[in-house]
Amino acid sequence: AVVVPERRSAGITPAVLKASAGALEWMPLSVVTNLVRGLEQAKEAGFWTYAATASAKAGIWQTKFSEKSVMVLGSEGKGIRPLVQKSCDFEVSIPMAGKISSLNISAAAAVMFYEFRRQFPETTAKG
Repeated sequence: AVVVPERRSAGITPAVLKASAGALEWMPLSVVTNLVRGLEQAKEAGFWTYAATASAKAGIWQTKFSEKSVMVLGSEGKGIRPLVQKSCDFEVSIPMAGKISSLNISAAAAVMFYEFRRQFPETTAKG
């Protein structure tokens, strides 16, 4: 599922739906008013939460994700809000080389989701 906060995020517009190349037709979309509360509800349902941060000591290649995972990615400029980051069970980073210190949100999401899929090739989205 894709979870987005009601405020302080890009809206789900027709252009966003088109750019998703149809993925949102197959993945549930949830808009929450309070992201921290949404993460707490996910934890209560048995999910582990992972914040993608540049400062995390654990890289995604060394992280064993739970099959019930929530990946939290922040905005391209400010990253994940501190309270949301603190609410996550784990922090993970995407190892970078050279002078590049971070990826844009879509590239970071692609890398995170690829690694999850690599670890759980049989898991399928239910829409």
